[in-house]
Amino acid sequence: MECQYRRSMYCPVCISYGHSPRMCPNKVAWAIRRGKKPTEKNIELKIPNTDVAIKDVLKRNGIQPGTTQLENRKRLHDMANSMNPPQMIIFIN
Repeated sequence: MECQYRRSMYCPVCISYGHSPRMCPNKVAWAIRRGKKPTEKNIELKIPNTDVAIKDVLKRNGIQPGTTQLENRKRLHDMANSMNPPQMIIFIN
């Protein structure tokens, strides 16, 4: 998860760093950008949009939660990108 090379990868579909375009979990957006019909589903990690739920997910995956909400969301994003394959975080209510 602390790989600087992986953190430097940029994905123009997600508009974020952490994975390459080839590994992008947003399969639907990539298919549309290529002018094709989506045939694969997005690779999603659905999490309730609460601090407690984010901390629980981090703990379940062996990551020590931080002290601030921003720090925990960053750790969650890093965790999702380090999964194989990378996953898109979807916050649910």
